[in-house]
Amino acid sequence: MSTKRGSIAAVVRTAFGLFWRPRDEDPEAASAALAVTVALLRGLPDRGVRSPGEIDDLFDEAAGRFSKGTAVSLINQLRADVHRSDAE
Repeated sequence: MSTKRGSIAAVVRTAFGLFWRPRDEDPEAASAALAVTVALLRGLPDRGVRSPGEIDDLFDEAAGRFSKGTAVSLINQLRADVHRSDAE
């Protein structure tokens, strides 16, 4: 694991806890978590932390954990949102 990736993982674990997941009684929690994730991923290339290609690699790795279906579709929708320009 690279130093940058390890640092990002440590921040995520600290911010959300190692086993964080949305609570069943809060249906908007998952959407909020995804919105924050997209915002963070969109900002990484601007700050020189990750290149767009490295961000795509992260999405590919995540999609590889699931068989085709809803999860992969959601990952691809998030990928498109991360790469969407503000001018669109």
